[in-house]
Amino acid sequence: MAKKRKKTKPQEEEKYEFVPPEFDEKQFLIDEMKATKRTVLVVGYGILFGVIAGMVTLTTNLAYLGLIVLLLGFATLKYFLGGVRIDISKLTRRNWIESGFWFFLTFLAIWVLVVNPPFMDIAPPDIMHVKIAVYTSTGGWITYNYTHNASQGSYLWMGPSGAASVQASLKAAYDNGYPVNVSARVADNGALGGLPSIQFRLSPAGNEITNTMSPTDMSYIYSFVIDDLDSSFLTGGYFTFRIIAHDASGHSATFNLDSNAWILVE
Repeated sequence: MAKKRKKTKPQEEEKYEFVPPEFDEKQFLIDEMKATKRTVLVVGYGILFGVIAGMVTLTTNLAYLGLIVLLLGFATLKYFLGGVRIDISKLTRRNWIESGFWFFLTFLAIWVLVVNPPFMDIAPPDIMHVKIAVYTSTGGWITYNYTHNASQGSYLWMGPSGAASVQASLKAAYDNGYPVNVSARVADNGALGGLPSIQFRLSPAGNEITNTMSPTDMSYIYSFVIDDLDSSFLTGGYFTFRIIAHDASGHSATFNLDSNAWILVE
């Protein structure tokens, strides 16, 4: 006869009760005030070094010296905090990362602000998107863009598909007295110190005549119209020119045509 199994009582599950740690409000406020004080001091230190970097960049015109000032600020940050009675022995790795982050952001913002208008302008104007537009007998204009040809490794004048070559168009303008328009985008991070000038070479010796380019309806686009392309605008039979622009801070930029882009007209 089989024996009956004894019934066992299920074990009672252990109950877990979460007990939150005691919150010390006073110590929390003290820690927050210390963290805020440290952040304010680091930001002030970043402002100081940002101004120093800006002045160094201004006097030497060497931007990399500003980066050296940044590294100097990082290297002395520990000693600065200790000197203003911050207990650096209690700062964690996270605290140092936060302090370095705030110092870097503040430094960068002040440095960029100082070396740009209205405080400072150390960059020359930009001269880009140079074009020649030639009037034709049909009553329209053909525009040629000064474009870099990667396969040839030089700059050439590129016109619209199916249009005559720039040499043929300029030869027709030279023979018939059609106008030629030279334009470029001239811009500066501050203000231009007057209108850019376009100078046409008279001879390889360097004698030049200067004509002022005028602003157009498009922002930063300046142009000069040659009403009659006679020999005074040619150098040894070639049509070539350079553009010089000045900004209000005394910096200048010069655009010279690649020798491959000189156009034989005569």
